[in-house]
Parts: sequence; C-alpha cells; structure tokens
Amino acid sequence: MDVAGAKALSWRLAQQQHWQSASAVRAGIQPAIDPDGYVLESFHDGVRTYGRQRRIEMIDGRPARILCRVTKRLVGDLWQEDVAVERIELPVLSRTA
Repeated sequence: MDVAGAKALSWRLAQQQHWQSASAVRAGIQPAIDPDGYVLESFHDGVRTYGRQRRIEMIDGRPARILCRVTKRLVGDLWQEDVAVERIELPVLSRTA
C-alpha cells in the first residue's frame, strides 16, 4: 500500500470510529455506516461536516434547485442532521402572449 492509500484507509477508519461513537449506531437504531459518508469533509468531537449538496425540492409548487450543507451533531445518543440552505434557484417562468 502506498502513502496515499494508507492515508485514505486511516481517514476511513477514523471517521467510522467517530460515527460509531453514537450509542444509537451501536444499538442498530441508526445505520452502521454513515449514509452521507461519501461527502464527509471533516469530523471532530460530536460534529460531522459534509460537502455542499444540490437537491431538487418543490417550493410554491415549482421545482427549485437547492444548494445546501449538511452537518450532523451527536445529541445524546443520536446523530441529528441539520441542513443549512445556502442558495435557492427557482426556474424563470417565461410569459407567452
């Protein structure tokens, strides 16, 4: 294994250990592996920060592109998710006569 591979494996093991610090994970109440782990950017203490994500959601009956960032905090025994919306893009409706 090269240095880059060793670093990646070390990161993966450390973040998995961090995820399992929640007793809800160990008890099978929450998933054994973080379902958003593929976009995890950082973790420390009881906080996990993820990269920006684009989602499509309905706003006022219209689809909108949402740019958001997810943070998960260890609250008691559970990981709780907080979604911070950074930008909302509504499609421009053209009027035809």
